[in-house]
Amino acid sequence: MVCSSLIFFYIYLQLLISTPIIVFAGRDLTGYLVPEFSHIVPVFIGIVSFTGSLYSIRELRKNSEHWYFAVPFVISLAVLCISNPLDLLRGGHNQEFFYISQVLAMITSVGFFLSFPEPERNLTRYCAVFSGVVSIYAIGSLFALAPVMLHGSSDALFVVLLIISWVVAMPLVGACFIITAFLVREKVSPAMQT
Repeated sequence: MVCSSLIFFYIYLQLLISTPIIVFAGRDLTGYLVPEFSHIVPVFIGIVSFTGSLYSIRELRKNSEHWYFAVPFVISLAVLCISNPLDLLRGGHNQEFFYISQVLAMITSVGFFLSFPEPERNLTRYCAVFSGVVSIYAIGSLFALAPVMLHGSSDALFVVLLIISWVVAMPLVGACFIITAFLVREKVSPAMQT
């Protein structure tokens, strides 16, 4: 589950991994001069999160009758993994699918928390509720960003909502995944902690 949380810390991991490389390469920190590299980090993080969530579902199938609640989360991670390479093939200037898949990952994480078996679900229910509250922001920002993505009307709104989402909302959901991993650590098999 800790691996599944990586995608929610995307912006921090992007900065942690890319900043030294960009500084040593003598490039600008914005990533615009190295667009190919700025696409590699989210794909790698997405693949690790996707693999971790697949492994978690495999373990949930053994213990929970509600394991299928986690399937939409895995699908949103798959879309997230595919969206960045597709964007790179289209020129690297249109990342709407990447942003939408991040919002969907926040929303579908609620089902992931509710997919645990009954004893653990009593613990993960709180994370599901908290993740649901954060998802309300994600849904609101998605509706606010829809005109921007369709017509390109206000770039300032787009940037502000993305910064709030990347810096605050997504790490809060990621923290719920890490908390859940530690809460259920003793109650389920050690394999569920990936």
